[in-house]
Amino acid sequence: MKIASKILFYIAIALSYLMCIDVAYNYGTLLHCRECSAPAYVAFFSLIPYAAAIAICLIISFILKRKSK
Repeated sequence: MKIASKILFYIAIALSYLMCIDVAYNYGTLLHCRECSAPAYVAFFSLIPYAAAIAICLIISFILKRKSK
């Protein structure tokens, strides 16, 4: 249980880095796109699934850590 807890915690950290990369790339692409009709702030909507996955990973990680004690 402790190993699974650590793995989920590290997955949450990796997802947070991927979220930053994805949002920054989408924001930059939308900001410099002359043919796009969407404003640049729409790129921040792509963080919603990442934030949900990070929250789920952290919650399960803390539950498994608590059960291992």
